[in-house]
Amino acid sequence: ISAMARKAFEKQGMKILTGAKVAKLEKGKNNVTAHIEAGGKTETITVDRVISAVGITANTENIGLENTRVQVERGHIVTNPWCETHEAGVYAIGDVTAPPWLAHKASHEGIICVEKIFGVPGVHPLDPKKIPGCTYCHPQVASIGLTEAKAKESGRQIKV
Repeated sequence: ISAMARKAFEKQGMKILTGAKVAKLEKGKNNVTAHIEAGGKTETITVDRVISAVGITANTENIGLENTRVQVERGHIVTNPWCETHEAGVYAIGDVTAPPWLAHKASHEGIICVEKIFGVPGVHPLDPKKIPGCTYCHPQVASIGLTEAKAKESGRQIKV
């Protein structure tokens, strides 16, 4: 899917640089000059717009977790499928928890969390294998389930 999206983006005139860091931006009258660092070199390009997708970093430092039983792995709070932490009565949802970091996953975690707190009968656990992924772009990109590589890795026979 990412190869198909990349091809469509490039057809629209976009230049995609992966593994690069935007070191500096300079706004012009009708453009932007970007100073890009990649592979130990710096490149300067002038473009209409710059999109820098850098990923998610949880903000879990200095929020008082050190005096609790809440466990943090690689900056993210560890939860069970009902969003409970290792500290009784403490729940976590969204970007402070494990991936995928998607808004609709966080919303669903919030519902599960509230239903669990209020003892709603039949509250279901979150199944991370059943969370659809999406990228808001043109063309639209969405996925659910295993990737082709993961399916092959698990021994499944697939047809693409």
